Amino acid sequence: MRVAMRAFVVPLAAALFCGITQPIHAQGNDQLAALESDIEAGKEVSFSAKYNQAVPGCVYLDDVVVKLTKTKLALENAGPYGFELLPEKILKLDHQPAQAWLYIKVAVPNKKGNKEVKKDYVLYDSRVGAVGSAEGCQGTSVVCEACGDSMDTLYALLTKFHEGQWVRIEEAQEPVAPPPPPM
Repeated sequence: MRVAMRAFVVPLAAALFCGITQPIHAQGNDQLAALESDIEAGKEVSFSAKYNQAVPGCVYLDDVVVKLTKTKLALENAGPYGFELLPEKILKLDHQPAQAWLYIKVAVPNKKGNKEVKKDYVLYDSRVGAVGSAEGCQGTSVVCEACGDSMDTLYALLTKFHEGQWVRIEEAQEPVAPPPPPM
């Protein structure tokens, strides 16, 4: 009887699990498609994130807002570390799937505005927290037990932005008629 119950319960549990997990995964894809559509329509999309402004070995997380349009990437609420830039000013993007962070290297104007400087940023999912103890710090490392896929989505959008895909759409000219066939 136990064997018969297991034979029934295991496939039922697998069917329920697959039925529950597939729509959740599809929602992430739907969200990405909706955000891409908003950007293509000329809208601005925003992401809540955290940014570590600390010295090495010390974590101090601040809430920031990442804003993205066809032609502009901005990091707001980051004090002197904030920026607004064009796609070609992103020098490097890095993200490890299923992790709660995103690395971005950008070229931004210096304080005087007469030169560009290269700066590194690590953005985290808005639900990360600092752990460990160090004087004057929130913590010594970052942990996230309930992070979602916001950095995966942001990475996908920034990749398209960096490659200039939306700028090319916006700057596309009227199609030129093909020349008449030779006689």
